[in-house]
Amino acid sequence: MSLPLLSLTITPDTQDDRERLERGLESLAAEDPTLHVSTDPAAGTSTVGAMGELHLEIAIDRLKREFDVSARVSIPRVVYKESRFAQVMVLLEPVMRVEVIVPPHHVDAVVSDFADRRARFQSSVEREGMRVLTVLAPLTQLFGYSHYLREQTRGRGSVTMALHSYEPIDPPWL
Repeated sequence: MSLPLLSLTITPDTQDDRERLERGLESLAAEDPTLHVSTDPAAGTSTVGAMGELHLEIAIDRLKREFDVSARVSIPRVVYKESRFAQVMVLLEPVMRVEVIVPPHHVDAVVSDFADRRARFQSSVEREGMRVLTVLAPLTQLFGYSHYLREQTRGRGSVTMALHSYEPIDPPWL
């Protein structure tokens, strides 16, 4: 079972919405084992964990459309891990392997943007007249990236992301 990379909190507007939310989340989680759901009855909220922004957006859209849930939804948060290095607890963040395919005349803008996102370049190759850039970047820096790329390249660029590793946010040995 995969661990979620992002999570958000859903607060139903009414008691009826709470019941529809519970049924909807139960149904979605049964269909999709990568969707993680937990409920805090005392607070009246539910937390949904997923593999990415689009995954969360689809789940929320389905809750509204298919289950008629009216609720407040928090902004997505990155799910961190903890690990011990040399007897020090360290917070680990998900780092994504990102592959971007863009027309050659957009490469400079994309490279510059990735530099601002703390990305580490892995490769740049030409494929069928397009440039394929591969980078490693913290997930926290990639929110909204597909929207940015679509605007920057006027819809001609594409992006895929996959979890590469978890790395220390602030390594204690630096």
